Amino acid sequence: MQDLINLVSEATQKEVNSQAIAKLPQDFYGIVAMRLKQLKLIETTATSELTRQAALELRAIIADIIDELINIRLRKFLALKLLGEPVELDEYETPMAKQIISAINESEAFKSKLKDGLIKELQSQYKLAENFYSLVMFKSNMDKFVGVDIKDYGPFNEGDISTIPEENAKILIDKGLVISVGVLL
Repeated sequence: MQDLINLVSEATQKEVNSQAIAKLPQDFYGIVAMRLKQLKLIETTATSELTRQAALELRAIIADIIDELINIRLRKFLALKLLGEPVELDEYETPMAKQIISAINESEAFKSKLKDGLIKELQSQYKLAENFYSLVMFKSNMDKFVGVDIKDYGPFNEGDISTIPEENAKILIDKGLVISVGVLL
């Protein structure tokens, strides 16, 4: 597992020392995910408590470093995008980047309407906008997350049924994590 520690440490150090978004090694996230899966397997199948505990701790440390690396990269992405600078991200980060760009565009539209004094448009689009929710059943355990309505949801266990924002439900359905049970207003 030393190779995983080296891979993650080098990528994080390179990111911290770079003003631009650093280029990650090819299939970085795929390799990290595979190695973390191996650690989880060791953790669950180890016959020795010492081996199990070591795998658990190493997985937690690597996960924390990866969380921080992603946070640094997304903060850089946001800062560079707001400055209008071109940004190149890893293919795994592109879906997150699209959501950030959408939020930036929404912010710009809001500021434009605000500056132009378009009160009715602001009220109808932001203040009085209806939120749609979906009733979903979780196919597996899921940690707590923040919905598009800025409310906390979860954590959930396999088989739990809950009402969550429709936009979040669509994403989770596409990922095969939930099953739609219905849509509510």
